[in-house]
Amino acid sequence: MKKVKVVFKVKTMVDEQNESGELEPATEPEAEEGSKNPTSKRKPLYKRIVLLIIIGSSIVAVGVGLFFTKNMWIHFLVKSSEAEKSSKKEIHSSKALYFELANIVVNLRQTQKNKKPVYFKLSVMIEVETQNELDALAAIKPKIVDQFQVYLRELTVEDLSASEGGLQRLREELLIRINGITKPLVVKDMLFKDVLIQ
Repeated sequence: MKKVKVVFKVKTMVDEQNESGELEPATEPEAEEGSKNPTSKRKPLYKRIVLLIIIGSSIVAVGVGLFFTKNMWIHFLVKSSEAEKSSKKEIHSSKALYFELANIVVNLRQTQKNKKPVYFKLSVMIEVETQNELDALAAIKPKIVDQFQVYLRELTVEDLSASEGGLQRLREELLIRINGITKPLVVKDMLFKDVLIQ
């Protein structure tokens, strides 16, 4: 059999004398290791719980932030790749064809300020999408030239001045006249190849 040695410690109140000579009661001996003091355990446990809550909520917040940031980047990358693919499709699918109207020369209308004759030379490229549309424009080329001649002869130098957006207005007016002739074909754009005022 094993022998067990049991030691009892007895608490005694022993008066000790301090430097001034007064008697003070002896302090309680420090708690032994392994003794359970409920007040000493609650504070660290409470601090640990608060610390775990703070750490846990921080991890959750960082995770949520990364999730949304990751989704944002994925969404951005998907959208940019879709836009790139669609632009490539447009470039490949829309091989535009151009019908050229070259060297339309007219005498501009004279004004009070400008009594000498002013000549206006214009070459344009009309954009179409198919060969059939190109052939249709070739068939009605004399009508297009006639419409351009009639309209351009009514213009003055001031009408064509660049400071007032004259060339942009000229483009819009010529497109209206072309589309009036070419129905049901719709001409979407026209490019100026040569513009000369002399």
